[in-house]
Amino acid sequence: MIKKINQKIFNAALVITTVLILYSCAGEDKEHDVKLNFEIDSTKLGQLISSSGLSIVFNAPKDWLSKQAELSPKVETPSYKRDKRERFIYNPTHIFFKLKNNSFLSIGTLQDSKAESVKDSAIYIYSDIVKKKFQEDQFNSEEVEVNGISMYHITLTKPLMVSHKIIFFNEMKELIQFEYTIQKEFMNEEEAAVSSSIGSIKLKH
Repeated sequence: MIKKINQKIFNAALVITTVLILYSCAGEDKEHDVKLNFEIDSTKLGQLISSSGLSIVFNAPKDWLSKQAELSPKVETPSYKRDKRERFIYNPTHIFFKLKNNSFLSIGTLQDSKAESVKDSAIYIYSDIVKKKFQEDQFNSEEVEVNGISMYHITLTKPLMVSHKIIFFNEMKELIQFEYTIQKEFMNEEEAAVSSSIGSIKLKH
């Protein structure tokens, strides 16, 4: 009788341990999918691009080709009406696309439609709007510094894709956004290229 009880306890402990290990591994994979270090690997970068309109220079990821398309402003606002006034208008100026896996980079300016908003707090207001709008997705944010630029890094992890938003002010105090969107199954393949591209961003003085 005691032997049977001990066996049941052992089996239960084994099941619990297995579940914990699998959960831990899943968490590590998820973290690995979205963690970037912004170190530059020049072999992962395309040609240097100088944008006079945005007063920045950068490299798109290698094999992400510039896409000529009709670009129209996009309004970023929460899904509920009480915050309708707190919205941002995104004006894309550059688009890059990788045909092989549909990875996508959109670059442009964010304009706060609330004239009374404090300029320096615009990044935090925008981050809060994004978090509320995509509340069903995994949301992470962090403040980072790249080439002397203070940036805000937002990561949105959806079931099938990962989006990295990099937001910062240029020398003219315009709010710039880089958004890299990658299908989740290709994130490991594109991680170094995206990190390198972010690490290449510099202000034009």
